[in-house]
Amino acid sequence: MINEVIERNGSIKNLVQNRLGAEHAKMFTPDAMYLTYYTPILSGEKDITAYFTEHEKPGTLKIEQISIQTSGVIVTKKAIVEFGFYNVDWRDGTNHGNVKGKSINVWKRNEKGTLMLFRQMVNHD
Repeated sequence: MINEVIERNGSIKNLVQNRLGAEHAKMFTPDAMYLTYYTPILSGEKDITAYFTEHEKPGTLKIEQISIQTSGVIVTKKAIVEFGFYNVDWRDGTNHGNVKGKSINVWKRNEKGTLMLFRQMVNHD
């Protein structure tokens, strides 16, 4: 199962790097919750889609490098809990920087058996 989580994170990495926020939002269950470090809890498909569509929109900001690492996984009967780390190098014109952080992700299978994000909590270092 850890390989499946790593594969799903690879998809997220590609979506973020290619600024496909609306597609990224489709990786969440309709009743998901996304807990960021700077907004109130985003709850449900509508809120999560609006957030990612804006946060990862195409434009001048470029993701030069992104890594998503899984440090541990707990498998339960109904979900998979993942402890992760991320590292992003970005550039917007002459501005650039690096963001590192941690996440706790709760994955559940949809009716087709695909792992989907049910809860995600992120925080920058």
